Amino acid sequence: FDLSDIGVGDWVSIDAFTNGMGGNPVAYSIEREDPDETVAIDGPVTSIDVDANQIMILNVTIDASGAEISDGSLATLAPETFVEVEGFQTDVSAISALEIGIED
Repeated sequence: FDLSDIGVGDWVSIDAFTNGMGGNPVAYSIEREDPDETVAIDGPVTSIDVDANQIMILNVTIDASGAEISDGSLATLAPETFVEVEGFQTDVSAISALEIGIED
């Protein structure tokens, strides 16, 4: 399995890391997945806009207006807080969150 095996429209799971605030993610694991209705992303919060109900994770904009947030709220989040988000993909780099979990 390599990148040439992935086609447009395929669902994939990517594990990645960044080396600093706002850095581009570097993938270390890519797996093909069965299609699903929801998507998930986890990583450090890089920006927070409480007025717009949005956070940014790995250059992906998360709309948190309809999300259930465990152990806090957008107002209590801080940059570098590690979160897990589940929701619906609304654009190439945007997710409408259903749940946001704050991780230790």
